[in-house]
Amino acid sequence: MKQYLYILGLILLFSSCEKEEALSPSGLDEVAPKSEEVDMTKDLIAKWNNDYGVKICYDFDVKTDFMFALQERQELDTWKKDTLKLFNAESIDYGLRMLDSMVLRFFKPQLELNGKMIANDFIKNYFPRHIFIVDSIGSSSTNYNSYSHGPYIHEPDNYEYYGHYYSILQNGYEPAFAFNYESLHGLDKDAVTGIKKYRNSMLYCFISSLLIEKKAIDLLPAELFEPVAALYLEDVDDLAEEEDAPVWDRFGWGNERYMYYEPQWYINKGLVLTNSSPVATKVYGNVTMYTTILGLDSPKTIPDKERDVRNLLHLLIYETNTDNLESYYTGKVIVQRVRLMIEELYKMGIDIYEINPAAKHFFDYNFDWE
Repeated sequence: MKQYLYILGLILLFSSCEKEEALSPSGLDEVAPKSEEVDMTKDLIAKWNNDYGVKICYDFDVKTDFMFALQERQELDTWKKDTLKLFNAESIDYGLRMLDSMVLRFFKPQLELNGKMIANDFIKNYFPRHIFIVDSIGSSSTNYNSYSHGPYIHEPDNYEYYGHYYSILQNGYEPAFAFNYESLHGLDKDAVTGIKKYRNSMLYCFISSLLIEKKAIDLLPAELFEPVAALYLEDVDDLAEEEDAPVWDRFGWGNERYMYYEPQWYINKGLVLTNSSPVATKVYGNVTMYTTILGLDSPKTIPDKERDVRNLLHLLIYETNTDNLESYYTGKVIVQRVRLMIEELYKMGIDIYEINPAAKHFFDYNFDWE
């Protein structure tokens, strides 16, 4: 009998070893980090844990609790240069207040839409299992366009970056938000240069990750994409030639000549135009540079579905300039798409009007074509 037990034990041992060798990091946030115990004496932490099952962590092991998914990232070497500094005991409450006022308060279990209160389960269904908050996120990397700092951090026209420090870092599934008291109180309240710029960066990256990584994009209706779906990944130059798009020929800084397609031609197709979308590359010597907008000097393509959605989000979060917004008002297709995007964000419980009151203009403006 003992002989059979011994043989059975060897079989189980070798079977276990074989399975262990085949294991690889899943990268999913269902792989629970060690910091499962959260500080329930903090009201905000207790509320989000009890109401939504979201654990807000400020005391955790950076390597095992946050960076567990990094094997799947494209630039692990650059990730190793990122540094997350945890709060000291005196700063924890400040960090929680900032997390609530700059991020969480814009996500609500119900919002009024077209005169009706609409309830949602978006937080329960699409939020990450953990949200990490830290004092600061630093990087010694010189590659500021690195994917490692989150795939969306450099997309906005006015992206947030403060000398090797960032407001948010994402491992692909869960975010770490940084709230350093000295840094934030050194900023003014201006949307372009100050604390709103910092806040908007966090919101843009976080909501983008919910839409893309968490697949909330699947909640968006087909009618949002139908007007532009045939354009995705089309060559801009080919399309412009086919449609005889108007070209602007102007002289800029240093009397340098610039030629580019008229922005209104692009926008009226139902697309959002940003400084990095559509984007093209060209090489100067050994250096790859990015040329943007609609210049004729390099090839570029219309973005794909995911970037198209993020561009709509970009417009709604960042654009507060009335003149810039009015460039979208002549295009019926783009206005209808933006309106639909606003409605869908509201159904998710994302209060886009509180984030950017100027977004209301897409419903309030007297359009010539209506």
